[in-house]
Amino acid sequence: MEVQFREVNPFDFWIWLEFETNPAPAEQQYVEELFASWFYLGKLGGFNAENLQVQDIGIDLSYLDYDSANLSSSMMAPMHNMAEFQYQDHWGRCWFDLGTSDLIALDVLINALYQLSLDYVPIRRLIVGGVNEDWPVGDRRMTASISSKILTAIRFSVSPPFSPMYPSSFPGHRQNFLGVKSSLLLFWVMVLPTLISGGLNIHPVQAKGTPYIPPPITPEPLSPSENPFDPSLFPTDPLIPSGETLTPLQRRRLIEALDALEAEALVLDQAGQRDQAFVVRYRSLRGRQRLGDLAEVEALGRIGAIAWEQGRSQDVMTISQRLEDLQLSLTRTRP
Repeated sequence: MEVQFREVNPFDFWIWLEFETNPAPAEQQYVEELFASWFYLGKLGGFNAENLQVQDIGIDLSYLDYDSANLSSSMMAPMHNMAEFQYQDHWGRCWFDLGTSDLIALDVLINALYQLSLDYVPIRRLIVGGVNEDWPVGDRRMTASISSKILTAIRFSVSPPFSPMYPSSFPGHRQNFLGVKSSLLLFWVMVLPTLISGGLNIHPVQAKGTPYIPPPITPEPLSPSENPFDPSLFPTDPLIPSGETLTPLQRRRLIEALDALEAEALVLDQAGQRDQAFVVRYRSLRGRQRLGDLAEVEALGRIGAIAWEQGRSQDVMTISQRLEDLQLSLTRTRP
């Protein structure tokens, strides 16, 4: 297996596989499961070069005095995003955002693909980064992946995940996703009857002697005080860099800051300050907008699941409306 590196932006790059022949479905599953497993490890921060104590110690591991404190003191190194694996003839490709994971991740992947090529799926060439002139990615190369993330976010807003990684969004599980529009409809059909029937302990407030008028099925547009996603309604956030585009360093620092905000929200939850926790979460969501649609959708699904678990019906409605706005925006801009 030949290995080539082209232009690589760790936050936005493709990995290309050239197979010896068109891969059979069973061979595709081997490849997809390898990449999904690699991403699982990355999502959990497994590729953290700041903590390689066992590797650094050498051969004799007996009675190793492992520094457990170093686990919490080293910087978080989670991988952020992975798109669905795609095939065309004897080529395969997958898009990644490595986040703050260290580049030892690529060494691990190359080693695993080399052994996979020897034992199961012959791979002629592995290309990291760059583009393929015979298979262009297009201006909206992330649209399909974003749509899948929107659906995943909606699904987990209805049925929260058992882990923050959303395992069913990965290609190895071979889920047949519905269209985004039908999924949004499914979400409203499932959630609204619960809201209207009082399943979330929501009771209308009305003055005595006046008839109760049910609210419309389609929610009214959010007022400024109810729209936590519009940055213009809030003071300038010092965490969010100014300018139209972010440099790789600005992007990395922003991701670290937003991850810290979500961690702070969890601490507030544990202290019983759930309202304040969601103020912090909405601040992080406004920051995710600077990282692109895919990053925002993933965060919306994660935070929407927390809102559902806590019975925060208004937050569920607000987040679902934001997802619908994103879906409509993608539909309008798709070439």
